[in-house]
Amino acid sequence: MKSDEPLDSSIVCSCSGTRREQILKRFEEGLRTLDALSQATGACSGCGACEPEVEALIQTLVFVAGKDPCRHSQETNTGEMQ
Repeated sequence: MKSDEPLDSSIVCSCSGTRREQILKRFEEGLRTLDALSQATGACSGCGACEPEVEALIQTLVFVAGKDPCRHSQETNTGEMQ
């Protein structure tokens, strides 16, 4: 990543070219699982090397969403409440 490149535009999956901003957008749309985000963005669908980074990103987003009083609970792709 270049030093002037925004953090959200960094690539998390080289196989699919998936960027952090794509994961963030889909997370905001309610996708909360690795499988759902993989299906929607292509991340983790190739060699799997990005899986730990994507999982860590999901955990961080879940934690932050839980701490933000302005966010409401959203459904996952399976309809379960998180």
